[in-house]
Amino acid sequence: MTMIVVSDIHGNLKTMDRVRLMQAKYPHALTVYLGDYIDGYPYGGRVLSQIHEQVQNSQAIAVRGNHDQMLLDYLADKDNPWFINGGKVTLRQMIKDFVPANAQKSNLRQAVQQHIAPLITFIAEMPTAVTFDKLLLIHAGLDLSLENPLKETTPFNRMWVREPYIYDMQQTQTRQHPIFAHNPLNKTIVTGHTPTALIYGDYAGDAKPPVPETPLTGNYPKCPVKVIQYPHESPRYFIDGGNHMGFKENYGNICVFDETKGVMVDSDQGINAE
Repeated sequence: MTMIVVSDIHGNLKTMDRVRLMQAKYPHALTVYLGDYIDGYPYGGRVLSQIHEQVQNSQAIAVRGNHDQMLLDYLADKDNPWFINGGKVTLRQMIKDFVPANAQKSNLRQAVQQHIAPLITFIAEMPTAVTFDKLLLIHAGLDLSLENPLKETTPFNRMWVREPYIYDMQQTQTRQHPIFAHNPLNKTIVTGHTPTALIYGDYAGDAKPPVPETPLTGNYPKCPVKVIQYPHESPRYFIDGGNHMGFKENYGNICVFDETKGVMVDSDQGINAE
């Protein structure tokens, strides 16, 4: 099966426009969204609504990200950092887009729960990972320091983990540059969550040339697809295109995978762009 995969849309409607172009190019493909539909740009509610419709029509699957979880935690009145991560702007726009003008809005939580209930239920029912023949699709990653990362990584870390997924933390402590972790699974892993401009490092034993730090181009960091792969292992694709970084030039990466082979076969910026 051919799969279109995109992550970290963060309320950017232009990214959804690009997704539709790829869907037109691959009309029989399943689209898998890897979380963080809200915050960054204000239109997270509209993004969620569009994705919800695709999922209802069996055209797509949606995985939950940490920003989506922060919205759920806010509605459950839990102390969390959602407002300082873009939640306030998202909430105001959701109220504007979905709550009738004459509705009582003194209690924002209540207004969202009453008028946007289908989207909240949609988020709450999202899985934290999906697997196919040769693909594992997950928002942030797995804690690769664990003996059995797939079974033992908590739902929280599936949405939040960074360094323990990207790097070998034990080796990284003794090196000037971080050392990439190996992929212990017989599956290609595709993740978002970490803007790819922030991912750089060395391969253990100098197995391959290092991935350099991303230079600033035009005063903003580009976030292309990055692929980390040791010899004789399945690759790990990092596809967060930087929507949450606030630069209009960073719009997200729309990737196409062959799930039987676990390889990227197309993207809106070219194959294996680094």
